[in-house]
Amino acid sequence: MRELAQRALLRAARRAQQQVMYVVDLDRFRAVRDDYGVDVGERLLYALAARLRQQLPPGALLARTGGDTFAVLLGGSASDAPRWAEALRLACAGPWQLGELGVELALSASVGFALFPDDGADADTLLAAAEDALGDVKAGGGNAWRRFDAQRASDVQRLRERLDEVRAAIDAREFVVHYQPQVHMPSGRLCGVEALVRWDHPQRGLVRPDAFVELIESNSLIAAFTAWLLDEVLGQIGLWREQGWDIPVSLNIAPYHLRRADFVALLQSALHRHPQVPPSMLVLDVTEGSVESDAAAAARNVAACRALGVSVALDDFGHGDASLAALRALQADVVKIDQRVVRGMLGDAGDAEVVRGIVGLGRALHKGVVAEGVETSELALALLDAGCEYAQGYAIAQPMPAPQLLDWLARWRPDASWSAVH
Repeated sequence: MRELAQRALLRAARRAQQQVMYVVDLDRFRAVRDDYGVDVGERLLYALAARLRQQLPPGALLARTGGDTFAVLLGGSASDAPRWAEALRLACAGPWQLGELGVELALSASVGFALFPDDGADADTLLAAAEDALGDVKAGGGNAWRRFDAQRASDVQRLRERLDEVRAAIDAREFVVHYQPQVHMPSGRLCGVEALVRWDHPQRGLVRPDAFVELIESNSLIAAFTAWLLDEVLGQIGLWREQGWDIPVSLNIAPYHLRRADFVALLQSALHRHPQVPPSMLVLDVTEGSVESDAAAAARNVAACRALGVSVALDDFGHGDASLAALRALQADVVKIDQRVVRGMLGDAGDAEVVRGIVGLGRALHKGVVAEGVETSELALALLDAGCEYAQGYAIAQPMPAPQLLDWLARWRPDASWSAVH
């Protein structure tokens, strides 16, 4: 088929004509074959090939390229290509009656297409472009058609390359965990740390999480990455305990996990691999986004995690519209005030009142309250005046590698003015 298609494209090029490559694929064909057997599946494909041939004009090329996928090449233009794509999709729909077997089927199909020479200058490139468009249709649920989008394909390719790079970084252990202290400001007592992941890239140096976390959380890497992070954090807690320090560690859990029951098993497995670490030393930071799509599933999973002995903190509290609903649904042990609200309280009376309200709410519900993003001593004083005694931020310490934490703790002294407010 490729050889015939290439000849057709060469003729079209000499005549300055356009051609269109379509790739047609049956949706859920595997289920048909599993339900009715391989023979029925093959009979259906032969019948489909005959029907497609009847739909096509003389001179069109039709070939089965593998499995339940067919390629079609015919003359056309950008304006009439969608009409043919829809005709091919409808031709596959049925109903299909395989009379001698007593089987009647209603099917659907997906179609991707690409134009010559705009989307590809040779048969292989054009077919690959049409297959790429077909992949987009399949990813969107199928039963539709789409033209190849070069910009989107470029974006997808860059995404694949970034995913491959992140996957290789996980295997090469290029990701490292830094820890930011959380303290009781009046006394200076360390009450915990937050685990923050950094990518120690061999060329770019230390890469902040906003460059890779969203990519990991939105793809299949998230389970392996979270398993590694849990092991890393629990192992560090165990090491600190051997050195005589009980330091609780909080770490961010993606909303994806709280929608899936298998996260509880993943967490339980990690805790079993570190029996020397009490589960109470681990705090799971979750956001209100965890309850937006499936509050019931998130609440069940959080309850199951708490049943294992871990604590739960509601992160970024006070910034979104659903903070109170998330607090009710998740029954968090700790509320962490969003750093955007904290940073705004010096210049915005409204933010200052929000902070006071959150502190009061925490006390009424017997929840711990921690302020994030405390970058100046002035901000720490404002928080203390509002009744918030626990904080983390650059006014206390930057995130640091685990080996540096105990050295920092030996040197750390809170601002003298903080205890005066208390």
